[in-house]
This record gives sequence, structure tokens and C-alpha cells, in this order.
Amino acid sequence: MCKRTKSVLCAAAALVLALSGISGSVSFLPLTEDISASAEVSTGKCGDNVSYELNDGVLTIYGTGDMYNYNYGLSPWMFDSNKITDVVIESGVTSVGDSAFYGFSKLKNVSLAGSVTSIGNYAFCVSGLKSISIPGTVSVISEGAFSGCGSLEKVVLGSGVSEIGNEAFSGCLKLKDVEFPSSIIEVGSSAFSLTEWQADLKQASGNDHLAIVKGFLLDGSGASGAVSIPSGVKNICGAAFSNCTGITSVTLLSGLEAVGDYAFENCTALTAVNFNSDLTELGAGAFANCKALKSVALPNGLNGLSYGVFSGCSSLSAVTFGNKVSHISGNAFRDCKALKSIELPEGLISIAEYAFNDCTSLENISFPETVESIGTTAFESTKWFTNKKHISPVIIVNKIVVSGKSAKGLVVLPQGTMTISDNAFAGAAGITGVIMPESIAYIGEGAFLDCPGMTSVTIPSGVSSIGDAAFGFATKKLTGEPAAVNNFTVRCVANTEGARYASESGLLSEFYNNDGKKAVVVKSAAAEVSPANFKVTLYENGKAVKTVVPDANGVVDLSSIKKAESGDNSGFEQDGENGYEMVISCPDFASIAPITLPY
Repeated sequence: MCKRTKSVLCAAAALVLALSGISGSVSFLPLTEDISASAEVSTGKCGDNVSYELNDGVLTIYGTGDMYNYNYGLSPWMFDSNKITDVVIESGVTSVGDSAFYGFSKLKNVSLAGSVTSIGNYAFCVSGLKSISIPGTVSVISEGAFSGCGSLEKVVLGSGVSEIGNEAFSGCLKLKDVEFPSSIIEVGSSAFSLTEWQADLKQASGNDHLAIVKGFLLDGSGASGAVSIPSGVKNICGAAFSNCTGITSVTLLSGLEAVGDYAFENCTALTAVNFNSDLTELGAGAFANCKALKSVALPNGLNGLSYGVFSGCSSLSAVTFGNKVSHISGNAFRDCKALKSIELPEGLISIAEYAFNDCTSLENISFPETVESIGTTAFESTKWFTNKKHISPVIIVNKIVVSGKSAKGLVVLPQGTMTISDNAFAGAAGITGVIMPESIAYIGEGAFLDCPGMTSVTIPSGVSSIGDAAFGFATKKLTGEPAAVNNFTVRCVANTEGARYASESGLLSEFYNNDGKKAVVVKSAAAEVSPANFKVTLYENGKAVKTVVPDANGVVDLSSIKKAESGDNSGFEQDGENGYEMVISCPDFASIAPITLPY
């Protein structure tokens, strides 16, 4: 091993000699089980089937499979970083681990075998390399892999490289020679920023100030006025025009397929974007905070809208969607305060959390029937959301319960409701219970999290999916993690999704026994409506059995309702697979019927 380890071992031996005159036994733990030492060589493990040997400044990695990943350069050889000048990755090793040689300023030469297929995040970041040749077997160079290598002058990218991660060579100030193969299909944000090579590409472009190589527009930060993306550009790389305040309009010509993450972020003078029909991808935050942008007409090639793609576009008042958009990701239009109405496209399936949050002027929304999922916060802080809450504290769209956080008392969901969104009622302290129709199929994660007024829930047998912490959970103050509450009961049919949820969540379960001793509490989600205004009618085989008005506390004792067949008051037994249907009606609201209950 290195001299440093040898001196530590010698010091330990001296300590044993110094203690030899003390009575009793003295024992010492080994320094490590994975490292053996001699005067010049150290060895150890750096993968499940990968080992290393450090000998006189040369670190050799050998074995089969992937190397381990490390954080902040905390590799087994980190204490010898000032001595390692050469790294040899032998045949059989398939990856270079994350941060494996982070900050190795003395490292001058790296040899990568043909078995290596990927180079991890920040693997050689801030190292002393002057040149690097990437073999054709490598397909991925990950984020920041060679960033900050101030001495790096030449990079040869093999013919198999297809992806270069964000900031992979950023800050390599002396890098002026890059062999860029045609195999590359993706270049991340700022991959070559602050390099001589990229600066030379910009200078060669003339007045356009656009750094372009083999169909990739790497940098346009010097552009101004009306910008037309040149023919032949297939990909505008991430952050290419970020913070470019001189651009007023952008025309994306035919042939352009993708706009990278945050490509035009903070282009505050940008008023118009002309999209082309070939465009299939808009990256996360691609036009975020373009505060002068007034309208967009999205092309038909887009399958979805990425996270925060138009967030903060405060002047955006009109959006036209393409006909293939199937999903709108989180924050996509957040804080677009000028947006007043929107017609969502046919074929749209999901709208994620915060998608239109804080669009304070948004009042009119047209939902297609294809929408199956809506995030609870997707439309919070919009006029549409506020108006919906004035009508009912429980907002339902396309048979989806979007939100009910302000509801109180017993929540009765109408027949036909199919989905309760993630966190739909989370934190609704005033809720005492929920009656769900048999049509419910999906109950989202945390749907009734932190609802202290609920002590039980009856889950219909038709429910096919229940998310984590949907019922009977409260958030721990110290950790912020949900934990099951004591004495919460899940009522359900045996061997159903409800039974599975109760068992895996550690909650109490009670299977339907229909002994006539159950009762239902009827209270309006609108606090000002008295229980006396309700009527509860029980049906058996489609025939009304009896109608009852709840007492002052909203309680209806089901055992008081006469059984139709026998005429006695002994309560109800389950009627085969059909059960009983209960209709709860109130003159102030539309009737909610029928609801099949296990009573």
C-alpha cells in the first residue's frame, strides 16, 4: 500500500509495545477487511465482482460488471488522490462509477477497455486530464462526468456514444478539440458550456451567434431580435437560449424534433413562438418565465407537456393544443395569470398536480371525456376552482373526485363516481366519514390522510386499487412521514382490496356481518343543513322498504327499519350478492342514489 498506510500500521505496532507492561489483554480491530497493504501496493473491492489495485501511482480496475457508485469522491482510493496519475479500466468492467475520480487533480491518463458502456455522474469531475478517448462501446456519458477539468484539451467520442448528460464537459476551459460522432442522439443542458470548442462554433456562425454541430444547437445565448432556427437543426439543447433577454420571437423550422429542458427559460422579451409540425418533444421548463409570451399553438406531434414547460408565463392568454397530447405534467402552466379559458384536447388522459395552479384568471375549462386522472392541486387558486367550491365543497369532474379538503360531516359520493384522486381529502379535519358507491374503482394515495374526525371507513367490494395511506393515517410532525392511527377500522368484504389494504397497513378490519346493529350517520357536507332535512330510504330487490328521517344527531339506526320479507324488526341480513341500496335525499340538494351499502 501507500506510505501513509504503512506509517499507520507502524504507529499501531508502537502502541502495542508501549502497552505491553499493562496487565490484562489488549486487542485491536483491523483497519479494513477489504484492503491489504504492503510498501507499494494497495488492493480492495469496488464492485460486486470488481476489484482494484493501486501500484506506484497506477490504479487498475479489474473484474466483471459495474463499479460501485460513490458520493462526493468518497471512493476507497480517495486518500491517495494526490498520487494517482494513471487509471486503467480493464476488460470485463462495464461502468465507471459516479464520482469515482472526483477531484483527482494529479490524474493525467485514463484507459477505458472496450467493455465499458457507461461513465457515471461526475466520474472524472475536476480531474487533471489533458485528453480522453471514449471507446465506441460507451453509450452514455452521464451528468457532469468531465465537468471542470481545467486542463482537458481534447476529447474523442467513440462511434457508439448516443447520450451526453447535462454539463458533461462544462467548464473545461481549454477544451478546443472535440470529435463529435453522428451516433449522438441526445445532448444535455450546458454539456459544453464554457469551453473554447463551443465558443469557436458560435464565432464561426457569424451574426447568428448560434453554436451548432451535426444538428445540435448547443448555444444561442448571444442571439437577439427575431430568431429563426436554421434548417438542419434537429435538436435545441437544454438551456441553449436560457436568460437570453434580447430574443423577441422564435421560428422553429421543419425538421426540428426536440427542444431541450429550459432551452428558452427566462427569455423575458420573447413574445411569440412559431412551432413546426415535426416537433415531438418540449423539455421541462422549456419556456418557463417567458413573461412576454402571449399565445402558443402547439403542434400535433407532441404527445404530452413536460414539467413546468410554460410555468410563469404571466402574459400567456391563449393556448391551442395538438391532437395527440395525452398528459399534462406538473406545473406545466402554473402561474399563467392571464389565462382565462382553456379547451383541453380530446385524448387527454391525465393532468398532474399543480398543472394550472395559480392561474388566477382561469374560469372556463372544457374537459374531454377521456380524462381519467386529475391532480388534487391541478387547478387550485383559479376562478374555476373557487366557483366549484361555492357550489359544493366536493369537486367532481369526469367521475373523478378532484378535491374535498373543505368538506365537513359525512361525505356522500354520488353513484357513478369512479376515482378519488391522490390526497383529495387530505387534511380535511371536519370530515366524519364517507359513503362510497359501488362504482368506485380507484382510491388514491393519501386520499383521506390527516382526517382526524374519521374513525372508520366502509370500502365497497368493487374497489380494485387503494393507494398508500389512503385511510387511517396521520402525518408525524417530526419526520413528516404518514403513520397508521390507533383504533381505525376498515369495514369490507373478505378477500377484497379493502381487506388487503387493512392488513398491509396494520389497521383494524371488520368484515360485513349485517347483524342489524350497524347505524349510518347522515350529515351534510354543508354545515348549515340540518340532519332533519334528510330522508333515508332503504331498498331491497328494487323495492322501498322504509323511509326514515335521521335524529337530531343525524343517526339512522338500521335495526329500526323493518325487514320486508319477515316483517320483524330484527335487522337485516345480506341479500345475496345484491345487498341493500340506500337513497339519501335532501330538498336542498339533488338526490344521491342509489348507493349500495353492506347493511
